[in-house]
Amino acid sequence: MVNEYKRRVGSLTRSTLAKGLRVVLFSPKDVDGLTLSDHLRRIGCTVEAYWPPLPEIPEDADLIFLAVTPEAQEIEYPWLARNPPPIISIVTFENPTMIDEALRIGVMGIITTPIRPSGLLSTVVMALSHAKRYAEKASRIVRLEEKITHLRQLGEAKNILMKMHSVS
Repeated sequence: MVNEYKRRVGSLTRSTLAKGLRVVLFSPKDVDGLTLSDHLRRIGCTVEAYWPPLPEIPEDADLIFLAVTPEAQEIEYPWLARNPPPIISIVTFENPTMIDEALRIGVMGIITTPIRPSGLLSTVVMALSHAKRYAEKASRIVRLEEKITHLRQLGEAKNILMKMHSVS
């Protein structure tokens, strides 16, 4: 079991690097935005940078980096309702308001400015891994809910047949 886990985790990191992720970066074109873009390219990502955030995201995006600034709080992102790729927020400082905003958006990771290469790859891999697990669990929940619905319908049908045929 442990060996399987190690093999799966190791292969995820290697496959992330080999895949050449398509990253959408919603960040001001400042020093931090340019630095993050450079670091992402260095680890093999293709980066498309925009500011302000677009109303729609490119369909082939694998990952989104989103600057969460005090001015950007409470912005509604229409693409959030359409099951976007994993999101990593970029915050200038950690405080309860910024963290609450990141939670509202549904981010899978947070990085702080100033941007440093240390920890960036692990944040990317962890966000992708968490998003994959979340999707698998959500799919399983849907299947289980469908199964429960079918079991209820089967029970109701059984009760009708029992009453019709006076069977206990």
